[in-house]
Amino acid sequence: MAAHATRAAHTLAGEPDRETHERLVEEARKLFAAQGYRGVTVREICAAAHANVAAINYHFGGKQGLYR
Repeated sequence: MAAHATRAAHTLAGEPDRETHERLVEEARKLFAAQGYRGVTVREICAAAHANVAAINYHFGGKQGLYR
């Protein structure tokens, strides 16, 4: 609970949410390796990273940006 509150405080303060960014990269890497780029959806990546569906667009501009 405390970690979640800390993340929320950082986000509200206008600082980038690095933890979300890092989780998205890590989970996407695993999923892309296992299923390929076309075999993975944005929703699957976000679910695995425990992130909002809009997080990939926010951090990377879309699935292709995350893949790069």
